[in-house]
Amino acid sequence: KFMRVYLQYPWKVTDSAYYKNLLDYPPQGVEYINTNKKGNIKSALFLRLNNFMKNVVKKVARTFFTNLPNAHLTRTRYPVDLIHCAHCLSLNKIPWVCDIEFAEQFWVSAPSPDKKLLNRNKIKEILQSGYCKKILAWTEWSYNSIARDFPEILNKVEVVSPGIPQQRCEKKTSKEIRLLFVGRNFQLKGGYAAVDIFNRLTEKYANVYAEVVSDVPLEVLEKYKENKKIIFNKLMSQENLFREIYPRADIFVYPTFSDTFGFAILEAQSFGLPVVTMNTISTHTIRETIKDGETGFIVDNFDKDINVKLPPKKIIDEMFKKIEGLILDKKKIREMSNNCIKEIRDGKFSIKRRNEKLKKIYEEAIGKLN
Repeated sequence: KFMRVYLQYPWKVTDSAYYKNLLDYPPQGVEYINTNKKGNIKSALFLRLNNFMKNVVKKVARTFFTNLPNAHLTRTRYPVDLIHCAHCLSLNKIPWVCDIEFAEQFWVSAPSPDKKLLNRNKIKEILQSGYCKKILAWTEWSYNSIARDFPEILNKVEVVSPGIPQQRCEKKTSKEIRLLFVGRNFQLKGGYAAVDIFNRLTEKYANVYAEVVSDVPLEVLEKYKENKKIIFNKLMSQENLFREIYPRADIFVYPTFSDTFGFAILEAQSFGLPVVTMNTISTHTIRETIKDGETGFIVDNFDKDINVKLPPKKIIDEMFKKIEGLILDKKKIREMSNNCIKEIRDGKFSIKRRNEKLKKIYEEAIGKLN
């Protein structure tokens, strides 16, 4: 008999790889009953429209409903054993668990620190309810954010890292080295820095090429139009990314300025791509997703007045040198590539490890575990 679990999304559809991987690779004996009704966004156009609508709703929420608890009453025609709330809370009187990327997701719109107290007690009451069985923190950082805001419910909190499937792709032997940047938000994810580095490296080395997948500004396309070794792509579906883009890359360059969890990093690693990235005051989990020197390189940039178009030249130069070192040492690329694949296959982000934790949590939640 399958355990019937309902996934309660905060939005009608989800654009998160977390839930796609959950639906595609469920724990043994678990059936997500709303698989066909929800699911991951596949169209790039739909993704843009969805992001636009989310930004509008968040703006309204920030203006008028800053401290409203992010709690939902799930309605389903089907009998369920358990509700799994995605980045939200449940008002249902049946067992439920919730997964959280950071504590502010307990509110409809992340409130400023001075306004958190206004509805904190209401949220605490929901979390302390007997129906709330477990809070799944994605990372140690998210665990700490919950500990900071709701220390009373830490006995219900457990770190359950997202699971990432290992991708099967055989790279053709080639003298060429291809660099890759993928980011929905070109500026915030470090697109300006990435393209600047790509331009310098492709001009310096005849065998180096680069590819960009993002909402690239016209000014960037115009500035680098003469460099035919850089390919600029519009945002595309994950399916196309996985089929066409990641398999032909060798190094993932991701100088992000802000990330609460970098799925792009783990997806690149799942294809065996070493990741060269930047660690800032707003990239909270970089050191949880990358082992510096083993699965990639991390360059620290803790400038409080950070320029989200281009970091300081010394930071750009340091990233340039890290990537250049890999270009000149293909053996190091292969070594890091193998480390990435091993980490995804056997490490904390493996599907197997996630499913073992989830199955136990689900069974405990409905009282099935002896």
